[in-house]
Amino acid sequence: MRSFTAPKHVFNFLEQITCFEMCSSQFASSLLCIAAYEKLILGFVRFPEETESESFFWEKVRDIHHETRCHALCFSPDTSLMIIPKNVTLCAAGSDFLLRIFRTDLENPDTVQTLKGHTNYVNEISWSNECEFLASVMVAEKKGAIHMYNVRSQQSVISVECPKIPLLTADWALNNYHIITALSGGEIVTFDMSRRPCSPTNVKPVHEDVGRYLRSSPSSEHVTASIGRPDITLKVFTANSTVPLIEATLKSCTGLSWHQRLPYVAAACDRKLCFWKVQTK
Repeated sequence: MRSFTAPKHVFNFLEQITCFEMCSSQFASSLLCIAAYEKLILGFVRFPEETESESFFWEKVRDIHHETRCHALCFSPDTSLMIIPKNVTLCAAGSDFLLRIFRTDLENPDTVQTLKGHTNYVNEISWSNECEFLASVMVAEKKGAIHMYNVRSQQSVISVECPKIPLLTADWALNNYHIITALSGGEIVTFDMSRRPCSPTNVKPVHEDVGRYLRSSPSSEHVTASIGRPDITLKVFTANSTVPLIEATLKSCTGLSWHQRLPYVAAACDRKLCFWKVQTK
C-alpha cells in the first residue's frame, strides 16, 4: 500500500486560486503571488525556520489588476526587496493568449508590458537572464513546443519540441540555466540547451496519465516535483530514484512552486495553499 504525505502547513483563502508562484530570487524569497479573479495578489509568506516566534503566516501587500483569468506566473530573477525602491517584476499568462509583464515597487502605480503572438493557451512561463537567452521568457505551449522569448525584442530566439503531447508544463532550472525540464504526457523530459541540436537528454515516466505541473528544486536540478493523473497526485523525485520522496493525492490543483531557500514545495488546491517539507537526506 502506498504511503501518502500530509502537508506541513496550510493557508486558507477566501478566493479561489487560479495559479500562484513563490519568488525564486534570493533577494525576495518571501514574496508570493497568487492569481485570483481578475487580479494578482502579492504578499509575504514566513516559515517557522525564519521567524523568531517560529510561526507560519501570510501577509498581503498589494493587488494588481489582471484583465483575464491568469494561467501561469513567474517572477523575474532581478526582483529584489533589498533595494530602494523595491523592484518586483513578474510575467503573467492570460486566457486571452497574452503575456503581461508587470513592474512595481509596491508603493507607486504599476506598469505593464504586453507580449503578443500566441494563438493558443500559454500553460507555463519561466524567466532567465543569466545566459545567452538574456532577459528571456520560456513559454510552454500545449501543442508541444517550448519557446524562449527575448523580452526586449519580443521575438522567439529558440524553440524545441517535446516528444509527446499535451505539453502542459515546463521549468527552467534555477541553478543550471542550460537545463529545461518538461512534463510531456506523463513523462519528465530533460533538455540541455547547451547542446546542438536541442533534443531530449533524458525521459522519465512519472505519471500513468497526463502530467500537469512540474517544478525543479531551486537547490538541486536533480530534485523535481510534479503533479499529474490519475488522482491528481503530487510526486517529488530525485533524478536517480523511482521511489518518490513525497507522494500526496490532491482533490484539485491549480499550481506548484518551490521556496527559493527552504526545502518546501507548495501546491494550490481550490482556496488552499498546501506546503510540504522535503527531506532529501
